[in-house]
Amino acid sequence: IRLAAILKTLARALDPSNPVNAAKELGGFLLGGVISKERLDEIYKAIETDENIKMAEELATSQSKSVINSVSLVLVDFASIQEYVFRSQELRTVAAASHLVDLAAHAHFLIYMRLNGLKIPPEAQLYNGGGNILMVLPASFVQQIKKLAKEYSEKNTLKILVASSPFISSYPEASKRLDEDMHFEKHRVDLASQLQSLVKAPIPYKDGKPRLCTMCYSDWATTTIVTPAGPREVCKRCATMYELGSKMHFKPKWEASVQLDKDISFVPEDLFEAGWDQVLKSIMEVIAGHDLPVEGRIRDYAVIKFDGNAMRDFMLSSKTLTEAVERSFRIDMALKNAYLQALRALYQGVAQINKDEARKEVARVYLGTIYMGGDDGFIIAPSWLAVPLGHLIAEEFSREIGLQRGLKVGIAAGPARMNVWSLLECASALMDLGKKALRQLEPKGYGEYLSVVAFDIYDSGSPSGATAKERIYRLSRKLKNAPLDENIDSLQPYFIKKSNLTGGSPPELWDTLGRYILFYDHRKTPAWTRTNAQKIYQEVFKFAYLASHNLDQSKTTLEIKRLKAMRSVALQSWQEVSPSKHWRPKLVIFLARQIARRSESQEVDFNRLAYMRLLEMAKRSITDKEMGPVPLADVLTLIKIAKGGAW
Repeated sequence: IRLAAILKTLARALDPSNPVNAAKELGGFLLGGVISKERLDEIYKAIETDENIKMAEELATSQSKSVINSVSLVLVDFASIQEYVFRSQELRTVAAASHLVDLAAHAHFLIYMRLNGLKIPPEAQLYNGGGNILMVLPASFVQQIKKLAKEYSEKNTLKILVASSPFISSYPEASKRLDEDMHFEKHRVDLASQLQSLVKAPIPYKDGKPRLCTMCYSDWATTTIVTPAGPREVCKRCATMYELGSKMHFKPKWEASVQLDKDISFVPEDLFEAGWDQVLKSIMEVIAGHDLPVEGRIRDYAVIKFDGNAMRDFMLSSKTLTEAVERSFRIDMALKNAYLQALRALYQGVAQINKDEARKEVARVYLGTIYMGGDDGFIIAPSWLAVPLGHLIAEEFSREIGLQRGLKVGIAAGPARMNVWSLLECASALMDLGKKALRQLEPKGYGEYLSVVAFDIYDSGSPSGATAKERIYRLSRKLKNAPLDENIDSLQPYFIKKSNLTGGSPPELWDTLGRYILFYDHRKTPAWTRTNAQKIYQEVFKFAYLASHNLDQSKTTLEIKRLKAMRSVALQSWQEVSPSKHWRPKLVIFLARQIARRSESQEVDFNRLAYMRLLEMAKRSITDKEMGPVPLADVLTLIKIAKGGAW
């Protein structure tokens, strides 16, 4: 009846002359496939029966009249979500924890309150996402919600905080009061006597000696579970989360039907012709790009981590509560739409070679999507596609949100058997470096510069966030204001500007580096419009796929030959002109001489082509006064990531 009333109210604006038919059509559009046909028919029947709807509307009106003078804004915050989700170093438990946070916020905590006598109608929720619930409620409900939130927190390891403010039509003022109250809640200290129940005495393991859980290292191990890497001694919570994660993460995705577009759908299990039992022990290799059985050289994979840029200020600039709710929804949908647009470009690019292979590459990204919501995400993907995929998600996010904000993107690649947590830490560190570089240009975090992308690849060991920062910072000409020296240059991190996405020149990565390394025809994009950019990304994905896959073992693809020549020429050129403070002008002379020595012939000379491309890139840094940096370090890094460990 509630849904029928809402649909009919909306329908009166769509078609005042026939709201019943309009409401049914709208209900079918919004709810078809979401709820059962039988339940949808019940809603249609309620739409046709005015009496029930009138009763619901009268009840809502009478209730609102009785509380309108004592209404509060209530913010429920599921605190420390990152610590909860990443408490254990195991992907299955991360997936389970992320799922449980969503389940608790969207349903379970609300049901818990209802079961304990606090019946909050769904319509009271203005926004529910990212671990936050914003509601408009009678002021008398606030203390009871705080009491139930404390009880709920004590029954599990999710910490829930509640802040409130009198209802004010000015959202900036209401938000300020909510922030002040939430700040108080987050820093409130409990008495020591109230914390005794939280202190856990050592729990003996099977042999009688206490030992820490080998997944979270924050609780006592009580049992042993079997993982693909062998048996692990874990606490009760990690054991339960691992079991849950095994059921609801990779396995369901492997067996699910993926609908990429109206005419593009597939089931990973059918594509790879392998059941879950065959994939279980090789999931990272499959994501990296292997089919089963895993053979040959182990390929590389990448962790892509991204987060919204200056989103708090974006929300606080809302003038009204309605605008704030709309912005929250728009942020979440912008990220999901950007992700979908990136997957479609990936498919269209590889489909030019082989449609089944295109489906497989999309399936690998889908399998490796750990979480995606609000304004942040975490994806594990094949190395060769990671940089264009991360960059395109950032571009599309900004377009979807009206060019008001962007993303900070960190991409860390390594061999398929490298510890995923090391790469995650590196990707997070690269994201932080990007934020630092962005703040140097935009102190408020937004304006002309929308997004920033940083990337690196690691050959072996277990690199850390400190390693990632040191490597980029040492070479970057953006992060430190120092004169040019004998060190090899990097232009990382790379920015995406508002003017790029409004039909201007290509974003920095593609204008200064990408077009020379990934061999797309930049002359096809006189303006970086959305349509033109999609075409270029398809071209980039196609080239990168062919440069990282030897489809015919009897001969090497032209793309691999081109990329190998670029790598060889870049390394040779650096060896010839360094160490020297003046290596940049020497590089231009060296490249020009190498081109002159190689006469044009009918056969393709891949090295001559590589010298010409590097020379064009180097000459673009020459100004009227001096020569600027030439990003040879980024050339080698991007090639290494793009080849995906194939050679």
